[in-house]
This record gives sequence, C-alpha cells and structure tokens, in this order.
Amino acid sequence: MPKKLWNVIKYLLSLALAAVLVYFACRGIDWRKFLEGLRETRWVWMALFFVASYLSIVFRAQRWKQLLKPLDSGIKYGKVWDAGNVGNLCSIAIPGSGEFVRCGMVTTKSATYEKVFGTMVMERAWDVFAVVLMFVLSLLFSWGHFGGLFCR
Repeated sequence: MPKKLWNVIKYLLSLALAAVLVYFACRGIDWRKFLEGLRETRWVWMALFFVASYLSIVFRAQRWKQLLKPLDSGIKYGKVWDAGNVGNLCSIAIPGSGEFVRCGMVTTKSATYEKVFGTMVMERAWDVFAVVLMFVLSLLFSWGHFGGLFCR
C-alpha cells in the first residue's frame, strides 16, 4: 500500500474515532441549559483566564529552556514548547506521566535523560518554593482574614 494512501486512511480512521468519542461525550448534554450558561458567562474574565493560562505556558517553556541551556545550548524553544504541551496532555491521560514524557522529548546526546530529569526536578522544587512563599506572604498581609483559621 502506498505511504500516501496509508496516511489518508490513518487520518480518516482517527477522525472517525474522534467523532464517535465526541458523540458519546456529548450525548447527555442539555443544550438549552448549556447555551443559557454561555449567555450568562462573563467573557472578560474568560479572556483574562485564557491569556493568563497561555502566558504561564510560554513562561514555563522559557524557564525550562534556560535551565537546559548549560546542558545543550542548541535545544530550541519550539522543542521545549512541544515537550511541555505533550507532557501536559499525557498527564491528563495518565497523571504524573507527563514529566517523564517531556524529559524524554528534549533529551539529546549532551543532555541525557538523567540530566534533563534533574532540571525538571529543580523546576518543580522552585514551583513548590514559590507556592509556599505566596502562601506565607498571603498569611502575613491578610492575617486579619486568615488568622482565625490557625489561632483560636
């Protein structure tokens, strides 16, 4: 079978599978309530959410690229971007797997899997540090609101 024909068949089967899965996912939806909910949506907040979400992905990829630079300065931003997004998709399917997948996607001869995995662990450690710092600062600056939860 010619490769071009095989690719067409492969994409048609994928499209058919996607259509069947969408059908099963949407068959119990009350579309009137759904449209009513859309009319009540505050779209400015939705737009701000999407912008903030997109920027977080952009900055995370840039941060990881900077961490990978000492290992292999030739790793392109697009490769890191793709690895992060594929890792996010894998984490939806199998929670926790995305980190391993994204490390594997950017591995090169000079940036071995173990070294790349180390940069990911360091990145996650900084994420935890930032969350704890924000929590502590929130408590300090808003003790009047939250203090009662800790001191009775």
